[in-house]
Amino acid sequence: MLGFCEKVESYTHGLTREEFEVSGLNYDATLCNVQLFGEAAKKIPEEIRLQIPEVPWRELIGMRNRLAHGYFDINHSVARY
Repeated sequence: MLGFCEKVESYTHGLTREEFEVSGLNYDATLCNVQLFGEAAKKIPEEIRLQIPEVPWRELIGMRNRLAHGYFDINHSVARY
């Protein structure tokens, strides 16, 4: 999961929101790694997730599901970064 986060940071470093949104490869690679991060979070057993309550597990997994299954319904201009 840390590796996916590091990739997202490297793909977005130094970009304004506008630059990021029109960047193409950076944008697509970031969304892909957010999905992978959520997929990895989904694989962590519930008993371990319960031991780390400060991590928003449900939101991480939900974001992955939203990107994977509802990509064409996402309003990218209002997504939070």
